[in-house]
Amino acid sequence: MLMLAQSASFSRLDIFGARPDLILLLAVICGLMGGAEKGLAAGILLGFCQDMLYGTGYYFLFGLGFAGFVSGALKGEVISDDIVSLCAIAFISMFFYHLFYALIFQYIFARPVPGFRLSLLTGAAINAFLAPVFIEAYKKIFENG
Repeated sequence: MLMLAQSASFSRLDIFGARPDLILLLAVICGLMGGAEKGLAAGILLGFCQDMLYGTGYYFLFGLGFAGFVSGALKGEVISDDIVSLCAIAFISMFFYHLFYALIFQYIFARPVPGFRLSLLTGAAINAFLAPVFIEAYKKIFENG
């Protein structure tokens, strides 16, 4: 359902060369709210589904699993549970995910990613800005029944 929403509506939304990535955001939020193991599991599952949809090998599986794991691991190191800290962790996780994406495509597949420096920051910032909405939805669905 989320992949459909992302490809149907958010694929047309372009903010400084970046688009909201709802699948990445869900993997990161699962890590933030459930810990490193749940973030890794959610990222691998979401990445596998996205890889099967786009036929990209196992790029999304590793990238989303990594992002979910990192967000959960960083969350374990943060004492505060406030929304600003969670958004900062989401930004860091997504920044490294986008960096991973750019490095893979530039140096392994030898395909340049035009303007990746700007989209690296804006992609992470856009998704971190949307993180509070997903955090509240996660809390309502999984914690409050």
